[in-house]
Formats: sequence, structure tokens, C-alpha cells
Amino acid sequence: MDGTLFVPEDGGTHSDELTWPGGGGKYHLRRGTAELIQTLIERGWELWIYTYSYRGHVKVLRWFQEKGIEIAGVINQMLHEEECRKIRLLPS
Repeated sequence: MDGTLFVPEDGGTHSDELTWPGGGGKYHLRRGTAELIQTLIERGWELWIYTYSYRGHVKVLRWFQEKGIEIAGVINQMLHEEECRKIRLLPS
């Protein structure tokens, strides 16, 4: 998410400032992201967030929902590592 969907305030590539739930800081959603995701969903895509962040996957899902963006699911670093352990694969 960071650097892809959320960008630093750099003079025009972001939309409104968004506050992470629970006081986790302020982020800037890359301009056009919400509209792009909505268009893909309307065209039948199922969208997931795959992030190396340790942010809770439920919080990430709810945060997008609160912004009107319906994401099908979230895989964060914790879930990634858990699945890798199950199949005895080193996380990368």
C-alpha cells in the first residue's frame, strides 16, 4: 500500500488526506485510486490488497470500506508469513 496506493504529499499526485483508524497517522491516497478501483469492481474484478505491512487485515479492509471502496480481502505480512509456515516456504 505504502508508495503505491498511499503517497507522500508531493505537490499534486494525491487526493484528500486520509486518517488511519485508531490514530495510526495520516496518509494521502494516490489521485484516481478510488475511481480506478470502483471502475474495476464495476467491470467484475475482485480486488484484494496484498501488503507487506503489519497493519491488521480487518482494519485495512474496514478502512477501505469506510472510504466507499469495496475490497474483497486483505493479505498482510502476518497472514503471508503464517501461510508460508504452513507450506514450509520461507517468506520472501
